[in-house]
Amino acid sequence: MAENKKLKEAILDSRTKEVDLGSQLYLLQEKLNLMKEEMARDRQYQEDLEAQRGQGLIELVEECRRVADLARQAQETIEELETEMGSWIRRCVEMVDHAEERVQIASEEVGGNRADEGIDEQDDRAPYSRSSSSKRSRSRSRLRDACVSTWDEARLVEEGSHQRQSGNPFPKALVMEYNPASQSRAPLIIQLSSTLAYIDNHVVPQRYREGQVIPPSQETSPTLLELEG
Repeated sequence: MAENKKLKEAILDSRTKEVDLGSQLYLLQEKLNLMKEEMARDRQYQEDLEAQRGQGLIELVEECRRVADLARQAQETIEELETEMGSWIRRCVEMVDHAEERVQIASEEVGGNRADEGIDEQDDRAPYSRSSSSKRSRSRSRLRDACVSTWDEARLVEEGSHQRQSGNPFPKALVMEYNPASQSRAPLIIQLSSTLAYIDNHVVPQRYREGQVIPPSQETSPTLLELEG
């Protein structure tokens, strides 16, 4: 009887231990499952991270290529602008040089004309007066040169050089000389009546002094004209 009782107690103890081991095994299985899930999440995270890194690297490479293309285009644009700027600078320099040459030539002509006309003592006049005098001096100089050239041509014809190098004769030049010193000049006197009638009452007449004398011109240089026939 005592042995049966001990056997029953041993069986109960073994069953109790079996239940405890089953509980512990279940707990261990649950922990293992949790660890597997954690490892799976970690693995997915690593894969996602690697994918993001790969995508970021690809985007970085593409961005570097785009920046390189932009830098190349900018360099080409800079070179084109430098070329255009160089051409513009050369054109501006040529224009400035041409303008300086024209100004120098005009200054020399004005200086020569002023010396010929003897008006160096009138430099204290207004700028517009000097400009008009310079224009008149240049016109007189051109007219005098044309007259001298015509006179030389007429003198060659009169001296007997009637043929050019090609064998064709020179045209006969008609030279007309006018000497104002050979004719007497009388002052022009304009007589104005004391009472002047105007139809338009809104017009204010300009008043002149009675018997105003207009002085004759001071030019005494002969005038030569060439008439082509």
